[in-house]
Amino acid sequence: MIIKNEKGVVYPVALLVASIAFLVIFEASLIYVSQLGYVTEIKNYYQREIKESLAQKSKMPKDDAHLILDYNLYIDSNVEMKE
Repeated sequence: MIIKNEKGVVYPVALLVASIAFLVIFEASLIYVSQLGYVTEIKNYYQREIKESLAQKSKMPKDDAHLILDYNLYIDSNVEMKE
């Protein structure tokens, strides 16, 4: 590429590089926010499923329901610590 008049070339190139960097950062932040929303929704889904299964298991004899409840509370406490 031969540029005959090199006067004023730096500014447009700098704008081009800056706009590409801005677009890359913007897309990366959109991907992060999207994944965060997905993880939150999946977490809420599984918590809802656990509550529903506990409600169904509460019809079981008390010994079995107590073991399941203790196990789920143990899992929930470990999940909350990791966040």
